[in-house]
Formats: sequence, C-alpha cells, structure tokens
Amino acid sequence: MSLKAIAKTILNSRILKKFGISLVNYDLLQYTKHYLWIFNLRKVPRLPITYAPIKEVTKDDLLLCERLLAAYHLAASDRAELSKRTSELWAKSIELHYGKLTAALESRNPDQLAAILASMFREGFVYGLASGDLVEHSFSKIGSKIWSLKYQDNVVALAEYLGVVRAESTQQGVKVYGLKDGLDAVVAKIDEVIGNSVDFPDVGAPYGVQANHALITMEHPEHIYVALRIHNAIRDYLSERNGKKLDLMEIGAGVGDLAYWIVKLQRIAVHTYTIIDLPIVNVMQGYFLSKALGASKVSLYGEPAREGAVMCVLPTVAIDSMADRDFDVLINQNSMPEMSEQIVENYIRFAKSHVSGIFFSYNHEAYSLVYGKPQVLVPEVIARVKGFQRLSRNTSWVRSGYVEETYKVVDWSSM
Repeated sequence: MSLKAIAKTILNSRILKKFGISLVNYDLLQYTKHYLWIFNLRKVPRLPITYAPIKEVTKDDLLLCERLLAAYHLAASDRAELSKRTSELWAKSIELHYGKLTAALESRNPDQLAAILASMFREGFVYGLASGDLVEHSFSKIGSKIWSLKYQDNVVALAEYLGVVRAESTQQGVKVYGLKDGLDAVVAKIDEVIGNSVDFPDVGAPYGVQANHALITMEHPEHIYVALRIHNAIRDYLSERNGKKLDLMEIGAGVGDLAYWIVKLQRIAVHTYTIIDLPIVNVMQGYFLSKALGASKVSLYGEPAREGAVMCVLPTVAIDSMADRDFDVLINQNSMPEMSEQIVENYIRFAKSHVSGIFFSYNHEAYSLVYGKPQVLVPEVIARVKGFQRLSRNTSWVRSGYVEETYKVVDWSSM
C-alpha cells in the first residue's frame, strides 16, 4: 500500500473523525484560499452552522414531482445510450452515493420523491454537487473551526474580487484583515455592489452560516462569482448583444445554482437558459429551480413549451435534437474534467456548430488519474477540435487551482 493510500485510510478513521481529523476536513483546509489563516485561527470567529427547516410537502410539490418523475423515466428509458453519455467517474458516484434518490425515482411515487427532495441539501445524494451529509465532519470542536474558517474564506474571496475589502498578500500585512469588522459587514458590502442579497433560497433545507440576515452555503459564493464573471465576459466580448435577451446553455449544472444566480442577479437579459445533464441530476435541478424561481419558469424533458418558461432542464440525449438551435453563450463550470475525452469533445464540436457567441469554461486543470486515466484538460480538447479563439484566460479569485477561459468560434479560413 502506498503512503498516500495509508494516509487516506488513517484520515478516514472513525475514531479520528470524532475529533475533527478527517479527509473531508483536510480537503477543506487544502483548498482554503487564505491558507495563512490556518496559523491565525484566533482571529477567525467560530460561526455556528444554521439549518433551514425541512418544509412540509405541499400539493404543488407533488405535482412538481409527478413532472420530474415523467421527465426522468423518459430520459432514462434508453439505458444503453445513457451509459455512453455517462463518464466512469459519474457512473460510480451515482452507484455509491445516489441510492436513496434512485430508489425514490424507481418507485415512481411522487410522495416519496417529494419527501427526500425537501431535505436534499442534507442528503448524501448531492455528492459532488453540494456538501450534503458531509456536514457531520463539522460536529467536533476542530471540525467546526475548519468549516467556519472555510465559510468565511469563501465570502472574503468574493469580496476581494468585488474590491470591497483589501486583497490579502501572503508576503506581508495583517492576516484576516478582511474580517476586522465581522462577516456581517463584508456581506453587506457585497450585497450593495451586486444590488442583491446573497441569501440562498430556502429550498431543500439548506444549511450554512448566517451573515447580514443571509444564509451562506459552502458553495454558492463561488456560483455568484462565476455568474458575475460570465456577465463580464458577455459585456466585453459580446458588446453588440448587450441589452438583448440571450440564449444560454450550461453543460453539467450541479443543482442549478449557477443558473439561479445568473437569472437572479439580472445582469444578463436571459431569453432561455438550457441545462444539459444526466437524468438523475436533472431531477434535482428541476426541483431546485422550480421551487426557487417558480414552477411556471421551468420546462422539463418531454413537456410542451411552457409559456413564460426561462429554464429548460434536459438530459444529455436531448442535445441530439438541437440541430436548428443557436446559442449566444455556452457555459461549463467544474464538470468537464469529470467527463470522458469523447464526451467533452462531442460538446465542443456542438459548440463549434451551434454557439455563435462565447464558450465560458471554469474548471481545474490538475493532472489527476481517475480509473487510470487523466482527467480532461479543456484547452487540450479545444485545440484538437480547432476553430476556436481564446479571448481570455485567468485564474479564479475565489478557488485556488481553477482557471476561467473565454473562447469564441472563429472562421479560420479568413485569418
């Protein structure tokens, strides 16, 4: 057994987890942007985690779940085709972590599905999309300090990007200076600049820390950041379309958080927002967006066009029927490296033919082997497909090791 495997086994020990020493907490510390805060923990307040209550299931919830079940079973009916479009990494993740959701879907019982979606953000089946039941790693004294640090690290990183607090230097200066007036003050400044509250929608029993009367989850400050960066890319590279209603597509959309913030912040005029993802993930996206924005704003697979719907939540197979569609913006956030080379290449070729505006990629580029194969490098696939011009390449302000790129399809024959 390698030293890395031994270390992983030790960190996964139940005994150590009781004391807050776990692989999950170690990972949180590893991707803390302000890593020097670890040596200044006395300056970082220990904030309690707040849990939104699990809401009772309503008749509207049952109607929504009937729609979600119909869309799911239609999308998953061709198992062989679905398997081709599911990476080995995600197939294994679904097998290991999504059993409870799979069972509810296979039961075809809307009551059962509605009951578990009402608490989705505390469940294990949001693995890879949100923190879910990993919050148990915060229950110890050490764990609570690590989680509290990371929550505040995420918010301050967003505030640094917006220029409402000083960006810390690793070489000099006071550490944790961004929190000198407390997290409430930082969030208030963010709200003022973005013209909206950063409060997470009360859907699926989310949890996080409270600041300036807002619930801050572990993930969504980053989604707000990416939404703002996409707005800037549209402003800078699609200036001729500024103010016009745009058609956007997102490949691999988590639980729909980024889509929600793009619409919520109203910095982009959205005509349609199409999500392409695995059918089982579509269920969570359809539920979250319908509850957060209103069921009338969301269309699901197999449904006739809904008047007034902005969001269209579709499975991977649906992209084959979009030969006559054109999109202004294609988005991929933190998912292409988890796909196979062929799946990513297919999406990039689709973009080459159907995206007249820009492709915005927000992904890591780590050389990491998954089942013996390195994770996908987006620029490498772009270079292989050809026909794209890279307009920008920057590192993320809020997540160490992540790269944001903007591409545009070009006619190389005219260059």
